[in-house]
Amino acid sequence: MFPNRGTWLHCTTPNYLGFQIYNVPWRDLPLVFWHNLDGFVLGAGKLLTFDVPYGAKALERVVAVAAIAGAVRLARRTQKLQYPLAAVGISALLLVWHYVPDQRFVFPLYPLLLAGLWTELTNLWQALGAAWKKRANAERAVAFAGAGALAALALFVGFTTCYGLFYFLPDLFSSYRDALETRLPAYRWIAKNAPAEANVFAYDDPLLYLYADRKSCNLPIPPKLYYHDDDAGIDKLLRSIPDFARQYQLSYVLLTPGDFYRDLHQPGALHLAEAVQQSRAFQPAFKSPAVAIYRFSALDSAQASLAAGH
Repeated sequence: MFPNRGTWLHCTTPNYLGFQIYNVPWRDLPLVFWHNLDGFVLGAGKLLTFDVPYGAKALERVVAVAAIAGAVRLARRTQKLQYPLAAVGISALLLVWHYVPDQRFVFPLYPLLLAGLWTELTNLWQALGAAWKKRANAERAVAFAGAGALAALALFVGFTTCYGLFYFLPDLFSSYRDALETRLPAYRWIAKNAPAEANVFAYDDPLLYLYADRKSCNLPIPPKLYYHDDDAGIDKLLRSIPDFARQYQLSYVLLTPGDFYRDLHQPGALHLAEAVQQSRAFQPAFKSPAVAIYRFSALDSAQASLAAGH
């Protein structure tokens, strides 16, 4: 049973326009557009082929381009433009947005992309059929090869869909359940030992709030650091955790080896743990193989900052 008391701590007031301006200044617009264009195409391809570890990015891009071309063909043929025009507006927004548009962002376009892919494959099948009916051996060979490619695509999509539904997703959900089980002792420790008014840092902050009934937040990494491949900037941000904790009046920090699994910065969990362990402001409070909790002292943090300044 989830507790329904307390408040989920918001470290920053939601301001999407401000976050957009901060992460995508005018000078970075071409860079963001280029990154997002590839992300948009891959996101569309992953929607249509079921994104699993055995997916092929090159094939996903080809499928996405075919779906987009088919959607254009379908719109011109039917003259039903409401959805295509809305899709153009959504796509334009995604191409300049401060997050790479993966399949989650592209999902509102899924029906149109699926119809576009079917339209393009139908058109290609008809062209292959017309080539097969001709007597020239070369054209028949092209038709045979094209039909083989379409059959291979169908088999690939069938395999990835079955693999994803019956193996990949169940295994993924199982791994999430296992990860939660390893963290429950830490959540129970916080619920028992942390004051009711305590603020706690946790990468998966909603889970901590639900299971420990304490206000929580995490440290968001600005997307602009990813666009510029600024690993040094990301490390600098992670190592600023004492200042972050003092600014938002955190009482505890909960760390796991799997932190930042949603982000592109793989060593993030390690670097954040190092920053916490090397700071005198954090003292160990709970330890297990999967979770570590550190108590934060604002006084020790201020003294450390003064010592560093002198």
